[in-house]
Amino acid sequence: SEIANDFTQTIALSPTHEDARYLLALTYRDLEQNEDAANEFQTLLRQNAKYPDANLQLGLMAEDRRAYAEASKYFARELAVNPDSARAYFRFGYLAMNVNGDPSTAETHFKKAIALGSADADVYIEYGRTLYQMDRIRAAADQFERALKIDPKDLTANYNLALMYQFMDRRQLAIERWQYLLSLELPSAWKSEAQTYLRQLQAQ
Repeated sequence: SEIANDFTQTIALSPTHEDARYLLALTYRDLEQNEDAANEFQTLLRQNAKYPDANLQLGLMAEDRRAYAEASKYFARELAVNPDSARAYFRFGYLAMNVNGDPSTAETHFKKAIALGSADADVYIEYGRTLYQMDRIRAAADQFERALKIDPKDLTANYNLALMYQFMDRRQLAIERWQYLLSLELPSAWKSEAQTYLRQLQAQ
């Protein structure tokens, strides 16, 4: 792309220009040229092992390949040089829960991401799912509610919050949430499930 060519020319003139190399790597990521992106991030880290976000990006690419142990290694390296990376804590938490089945460790990482000011609805959704797996229904509902303050139309947060209300016997809130969810564009399987739950509640 023209943008990638511009950064390549900058690097040709100044091979140690760290920011240009970082932006080139991100551009390759956007273009789904992940091998080129990884090469640039790794070169960048050889130039400056503490460059923020480079290890995180390598971890995200490893996660995309389902190389979860490699991803965890890069997330740990990111936090070693950039301890305020909310996204690294979030991905660590996600892997702890969804790959390792370790809700306690996942909760620790999710709480750290939130304490660092993450504004990503997915953090609260995954934290809510983790709390649900720990049978902490009320706390899970709180997290789904927080996710919806960020993205009111998020399908996953709305669906899970409706379930939490139903599990807590908060019938009217559950009905309203299912009705709202059904007003959104849903996958057919989700729509069918939501309609079933709603009918069950309305029949009570």
